[in-house]
Amino acid sequence: MKIFNQNKLQYIPYIEKFLFLFKILRYPIWLLAILIRLFSKNRPDYLIADGFLIGDCVLLRPLCKAIEAKSSNSYYMGGTHSKFLLEDIQLKIIENQFPWATYNYSYKNLCKQLKVWFKIFLLQPHTIIETRGDLRSILFLYMACPKKLVGYSFTGGKTFLDVEPEDDGKIDSLGKHVERLTIALGLEYVSESIRHKQIFIKPKRIPEIGLSFSGSQVLKTMPFQVAKKLLEILSDIPLKLSYLSFKKDFFFKANQELLKGFNINIVPEKNFQGYLDILKTLDGYIGMDSSGGHICSIYQVPCMIFFGTFSAEYAQPIGNPYFIPIETNKDYFCRPCNGSNCHNIKYQSCLNDISQIVLEEKIQDFIKMINDRKSYYKP
Repeated sequence: MKIFNQNKLQYIPYIEKFLFLFKILRYPIWLLAILIRLFSKNRPDYLIADGFLIGDCVLLRPLCKAIEAKSSNSYYMGGTHSKFLLEDIQLKIIENQFPWATYNYSYKNLCKQLKVWFKIFLLQPHTIIETRGDLRSILFLYMACPKKLVGYSFTGGKTFLDVEPEDDGKIDSLGKHVERLTIALGLEYVSESIRHKQIFIKPKRIPEIGLSFSGSQVLKTMPFQVAKKLLEILSDIPLKLSYLSFKKDFFFKANQELLKGFNINIVPEKNFQGYLDILKTLDGYIGMDSSGGHICSIYQVPCMIFFGTFSAEYAQPIGNPYFIPIETNKDYFCRPCNGSNCHNIKYQSCLNDISQIVLEEKIQDFIKMINDRKSYYKP
C-alpha cells in the first residue's frame, strides 16, 4: 500500500482532517459492544482480516500458522480461495473480499459487507489484524469495536490502531510486512511455515511444466517476443508443457496461435480448486509475478517467475527454495508501477529487455532445480 495507488494517496491528508467523525459515530456502537462482551462466552482470540487477493492470502500463511499454534478459536476473513489455501490450518473462515479489492460496489455486494460487519461486531474478537495498511479496511474494522486493532497506517488511520509494527518507511518485501505484523502480536514468524503439510509428487517419465503468461494486470502480461523465445528454448527439452488459462488471461486471448504452434497442451479454465489441484502436482511452473508463483511456495513446486512492474526483491514468493526470478538489471524511472499504464517510451521495456542468453541460463537452472526437488521429495 505504500506505492500502489499513488494518485489516491495524495488525498489522504485532506481526508484525515475529517476522520475524527468516525470516533464520534463509534461511541454508541462501542457501548453496545461492551454489553456484547459481558454476555459472550466464546469470543475469538484473533481475526485476520485479509479481504484481498490470492497472493495476499498465501503470504499470510506463516501468520495463520503462528496464530493456530497459540489459539484454537480464531478466524480468517478472505475470499473463497482462502478455504482452499488454508485447508491445512485450523482457522474458521469468513468468506469475504472488500469492494476496494474486487472493485465490486454493487448494491448486493455492499449489503454483503454490512452483513459481514455485523458478524464481526457480534463476534467481538479480542484482536483484529488488518493486513494491508488500507485506510478503508481500517475504518471498516474500527467501527466493529474490537478490543485491539493491529495493522499498518500506510494510507492513514494511525489514530484508529492500537498496535502498529515498526516500519522504517522503506519499500520492503510483502513477506517482511507480514513478519513484522506477526512479531508485533508477540508470535513467532517462520517463513518456511508457508508450506503445506503434504507435498505432492507424481512419478513421471517426462516432467510436466505449467505455463501462465498473464497476471491480474495488463502489464503483468508476457510480451509476445519474450514468450516466443522462451517456448523455442523449452521445445528443445523433453518436457510436457501445459498452459493454465483463466477467465481474464490477457496473453491467452491474444496469443492462442503461438501456443498451438508449439503444441502446448491447453488446460481450460477451471474453478479455483481445480486450478489448485493441477498446480500442486506439477513438476515445475513458469509464470508472471502473480498468484501462481506464491501458490508454488505452499507445495514447494519449482517456479521461474518473470518480474516487470515490481522487482523480485519486493514481490517475490517466500519460503520456497525452488524459486528462480527473471527480471531486468536496468534501473527504470517508471519501476515499480501501478501495472495498468506503461510510462516508458518502449512499451514493457522491463520485460522486453530480457535476453535470449539470460533465458537459456535460467531455464538450465530451472531444470536442475526440478531434478533436485524430485530427489529430495521422493514419491
